[in-house]
Amino acid sequence: MKGRVRFLNHYKCILPAVLCLILVACGADVGALLPTDQAISEGMTSERVESTKDNTTEGTQSEEFHPLTYQVDLSHDEVPELLSLRTTGTGDSMRMELSVTQNDTVLWTGDLDLTDGMTRKSIFLCTVGGEDFLAFCRAYLEDESYRYVFEVFDLEENKVHYVDMEQIVFGVNAPGGYPIDAVETGRRANLMNWYLERGFLLCANELQTYSYSTQDTQQRYIESFAEVFAPAEDYSDCTTVQEKVERYNLLHDEIEGIRVPEIVKPAEFEAIVEELISELKTELWLGEELSETTWFWFKEYLNWAVQVIRTAGQVEAPLATKDVVYYFPKENPDMSEGQIAAEMLKTLLAEMTVKSDKRDFVINGYWVPAQRLSTAETGLNKCLEDWTLETGGSQEFRSYLRDWLLYRSQVEGFLPIADNMWYFVPEGYYSYEGTVGDLTMAEMMEASPEAVTGGMVPLLPEESEEKPMFVMMKYGNVYRLQSVDGMQITHDELLQKMEQADVMQDEDE
Repeated sequence: MKGRVRFLNHYKCILPAVLCLILVACGADVGALLPTDQAISEGMTSERVESTKDNTTEGTQSEEFHPLTYQVDLSHDEVPELLSLRTTGTGDSMRMELSVTQNDTVLWTGDLDLTDGMTRKSIFLCTVGGEDFLAFCRAYLEDESYRYVFEVFDLEENKVHYVDMEQIVFGVNAPGGYPIDAVETGRRANLMNWYLERGFLLCANELQTYSYSTQDTQQRYIESFAEVFAPAEDYSDCTTVQEKVERYNLLHDEIEGIRVPEIVKPAEFEAIVEELISELKTELWLGEELSETTWFWFKEYLNWAVQVIRTAGQVEAPLATKDVVYYFPKENPDMSEGQIAAEMLKTLLAEMTVKSDKRDFVINGYWVPAQRLSTAETGLNKCLEDWTLETGGSQEFRSYLRDWLLYRSQVEGFLPIADNMWYFVPEGYYSYEGTVGDLTMAEMMEASPEAVTGGMVPLLPEESEEKPMFVMMKYGNVYRLQSVDGMQITHDELLQKMEQADVMQDEDE
């Protein structure tokens, strides 16, 4: 039954309303799915209504709804399932429900209730690589920011199995702040639309107004985030989400009177930076530790493809670990640094899937996308931007850089790393048993339901004031990953071991 979706029954529906649906979504790197040009399900060949406006289509809310049933293969086991859409209740208490059954056994149920600040919820049936998947979309409006959550899953082994998930958040009050990262947001939006182009709407709820496809009219949508990019005429000449975000940032600057300066590197920039970082290394955040040669940090590497060095002490949360990971990507040498960082993070999280006296929690699931890495250049460009904006380039750059390094670099998240080094705050989601920060998984999800993605919570809570930094470095073809806090401890321990080795050598001589 791969890729076969067949409409089994349908009764005439009355279509009185026009519904403007704004989809919800976020994207991450495609997981188990491979991009393909295969069209959605040969079994559904009736007319499809294509949206020609931003997320706007002829609506299909009915005064009298009759159950709809599709034949699908969401478990990918060649045994068909029935996906049914029905309503319960009437009037204001009406809601739409979905269920997937196989041989009279219920494998999954879902509904379109809007709760906890949610404004829109929609479900799509997608076919990718000849196999069926469900895409679940949610939208929230909170603190003048818009949040879009997107999840793609199947029913592998007859239970929910997420294959892609992500969030996009717009707004100056949103986590991550302003300006919005146009490239990253565009990438995530493109991924979401990649799925939506290979599917059609099953049903949607926008402020208790329902929309759904019928046998005669399959509704399809492309997300353009119309509620964010308003008024639409301001973005009429933008052809991609990335271009719209860039325009959004420019319009925000104009409204707020923010002047974006032209950044020009002063003469002898690199020489000044190298001199000051060397001079101030003992006063900078991790400056002394990072002044060691790269080889210093690979003393304990044993030439394994994956090696974990466990450190002592309690671990209160996943990103509080101080363990070390060495990684040699011999199986896929073409991986990007961001993908390599993700694989190393997964190794750290895998270490926490077994019980330990060091932790009050055990991880039972995690999702880690490719990480967004910073280099020394990233941080120094921020310094140049501050220097240009605050002084107009009038202050001597050497004195400004000295003050910036001493008093602001840690606030700006700058680390004085060398070549073949990267730093980042990890991104991803996880689920667990036990407690993290005295909260169970259920309590964590209840506290921030809008942040829940794929049944998991973020590795780093959005309200967290502390941003745990990790450093990845490369020596030859091998990578090393550890948190900044862990590096400070490991540095002292390695120095102590070296001193002890020197003493023993002197005694032998």
